[in-house]
Amino acid sequence: ACILACGKFLEGKVLGQLAQAFPEVRAKLSTARNNVRDIGAVFASDTVYYGDSLGSRSLKTVYRCVDAKGAHGYEVGAVHNGADAMATYLMLPYMSEQEKEERRKALWEYCKLDTLSMITILEDIKKRV
Repeated sequence: ACILACGKFLEGKVLGQLAQAFPEVRAKLSTARNNVRDIGAVFASDTVYYGDSLGSRSLKTVYRCVDAKGAHGYEVGAVHNGADAMATYLMLPYMSEQEKEERRKALWEYCKLDTLSMITILEDIKKRV
């Protein structure tokens, strides 16, 4: 299946690390890694350009151009960006069970919003083509 990402480098790197760590599913993870598609590529190549983005190609900025109200969701919760997500994930083993649960929920909400962002942007691009 196709895996949609905005900036496929990180997703590819993580899938590669997982393949090394879990040899029993290495083939499946390698296939997944080869099927990552980068929505960010259309912005990096200027194939699609949103004037309000002022040249920024970040998912959050482009999403704000398409759905300003929905993009406000990135300002809510404990995880606001990819750096927050990575830091939170790395700190999970050192948290109390209650804090782990709260942070997992925050990560889930952040990931859902990233997914919604990409879907909304793709739908907007489809309307324009």
